[in-house]
Amino acid sequence: MKNPRRRNIGRRKQDYVIRDQAQRQKMLFELGQIITSEINLDALFNLIMEQANKVMNTETSSVFIYDSRNEQLWSLVSSDLKRNEVRFPSSQGVAGWVFQNKRPLIINDPYNDQRFLPDIDKKTGSQTRNILCIPLINRKQECIGTLQTLNKKVKDFTDQDLELLTSA
Repeated sequence: MKNPRRRNIGRRKQDYVIRDQAQRQKMLFELGQIITSEINLDALFNLIMEQANKVMNTETSSVFIYDSRNEQLWSLVSSDLKRNEVRFPSSQGVAGWVFQNKRPLIINDPYNDQRFLPDIDKKTGSQTRNILCIPLINRKQECIGTLQTLNKKVKDFTDQDLELLTSA
């Protein structure tokens, strides 16, 4: 005979997962309301970064935009970087890989991944523990940059985190 306690533990875990997903979806809905109500673009970008960190439970988020003239990605908006503070070739780094391949990427051990650029951490004085990065695709299906979120506060990034960020 199966243990009913074990079945209840499994249900509680499922309940927690569903409750967490519902809470995150609610935050995305609220983010949508904030975006549609803000007129000032600088304030809007800052709100988006703040809300991205809240929804993803991360320390920092950044948008890197492609500069075709110099073939670089540069920091447009970030919760920890100044505008245009960081520039790097669009073929380098995690954001460069995501930009070139037009595919999202999760790296939970960046210092052991050859795509990671530790020099950026040195420049900014931060310590990257994990990264979730997605391509930003325009209506013409061109990649115009990337959005990345760093240092999830609890555990590593998961496929559910990727699904949540790409649905935003």
